[in-house]
Amino acid sequence: MATFYGYRGYIGCDGFKVDFDIDSIEEGEMLKREQLSDALINNPLESGQLGFVMELDKCRFNHEAIEVLKKVSKSNDDLGEVDIFSSVDGPTIGWLGGVLTLIGPETTGSNSYEPELLDDVEPVDLDIPEALKDYIDTVLQMQEEEK
Repeated sequence: MATFYGYRGYIGCDGFKVDFDIDSIEEGEMLKREQLSDALINNPLESGQLGFVMELDKCRFNHEAIEVLKKVSKSNDDLGEVDIFSSVDGPTIGWLGGVLTLIGPETTGSNSYEPELLDDVEPVDLDIPEALKDYIDTVLQMQEEEK
């Protein structure tokens, strides 16, 4: 199960197994595929991978995460920063980048972005991890300071 948390207009994803403690990784140690969620279709740790691709029905979302994803605009490109689409694996979500990539107001989807696939997703009440809140708060503070 992978979890998408919406907070202050941004989304962060926890793509690790529910019972995995990221703090157990020693400095310099690489993540291993078995530490990642079973929602993953690809192995983002392999060479040449541009991001994460997950089965939508193996993901859970809080209400704000769904709302942010529904506001993502389509681009003219075949590849979006985030994408929701139908595949042979069923409804699928993917995004460019790693586990610290945030999906936010300026994020674009591909030209085939299908946010309506989220219509059947039931939002879940989730406790947003403090580390994610701190990360998003810091990003927003930095953006404000740049103005």
